[in-house]
Amino acid sequence: MNKNKSIFVTLCLIVSLFIPSAFAMKLTIMTEDLPPYGYLDKNNKVIGIATERVNKMLTCAKIDADFFVVPWSRAFQYVKSHKNSIIYSMVRNKTREKDFFWLGKVAVTNDHIYKLKSRTDIKFSNIDEMKKYTIGVMEDDFIVTVLKKQGFTVNKNLFYYLDSKIKVKLLLNNRYDLIDENPEVVLFKIKQKAPGYDQLKKLIPLIKPTPLYAAMNVNSDEDLKKRLKSCMQQTSNIL
Repeated sequence: MNKNKSIFVTLCLIVSLFIPSAFAMKLTIMTEDLPPYGYLDKNNKVIGIATERVNKMLTCAKIDADFFVVPWSRAFQYVKSHKNSIIYSMVRNKTREKDFFWLGKVAVTNDHIYKLKSRTDIKFSNIDEMKKYTIGVMEDDFIVTVLKKQGFTVNKNLFYYLDSKIKVKLLLNNRYDLIDENPEVVLFKIKQKAPGYDQLKKLIPLIKPTPLYAAMNVNSDEDLKKRLKSCMQQTSNIL
């Protein structure tokens, strides 16, 4: 090897030590408490059906990450404003489309309207009839958009709660008449003996079966986005 070439190789090695690879970074990944899709086990490890699919994507891409389970609005706003962060399980719609880079599907949701079994006074057969009752929803949840399009109004018959962990408690305390929930989540919570879930009665479907996605901050590293999306396509079996 000639002297000039030797110097060039040496410089490249030195530079590589001080410029970390985009794929050597540790990502921040956020989700809400939504069993069986994403939740904390007894050892405070984030697990679940959707979590498994996100982990397969990371393994394929050879990227490390820290997972956090936080209230949905906090997760949503954090990932929307922080590069190289990921959120799941999220419905994809027109309102959110441009704000995120969509990596791929991790699960499917099928939200229904629920009331307390004891509320025999609540009776309706469609969304229009439902408007005379109040419903609790989480701010920044896609269900807010769905209900607003159906004519619901914030602080009239549409009320926000801050954390999905307390929505059934608030229902039990008569803060509102109804909530929306995924039947799979309700069944899982009943198995966990989560307070109040065995007192819920399923009413009408709010949406048809809808994919849930993993999505990334839209301003994240371009090569990183492409690599993660490619790995999600390779490892996910959700059509």
